[in-house]
Amino acid sequence: MDTSQDTPVHWTSRLPAQIAALLAILCATVAFFWNHGLSSFLLSLVGVGFAVAMTRLTVDGWSLGEEKE
Repeated sequence: MDTSQDTPVHWTSRLPAQIAALLAILCATVAFFWNHGLSSFLLSLVGVGFAVAMTRLTVDGWSLGEEKE
């Protein structure tokens, strides 16, 4: 895979996605240990929303390069 023409991505452009990922992990952890019925379920859905937002906010999509042989 030739990446010589790719522009470098600065760490500050990945910051919103990293914050969304951290919030998603936090929501999932609290919902798992809280175990309070509907409230836990809704909190886990918020975590899923943050995880989806993370993929949208990432500069290069899913951060996975296409493998070309």
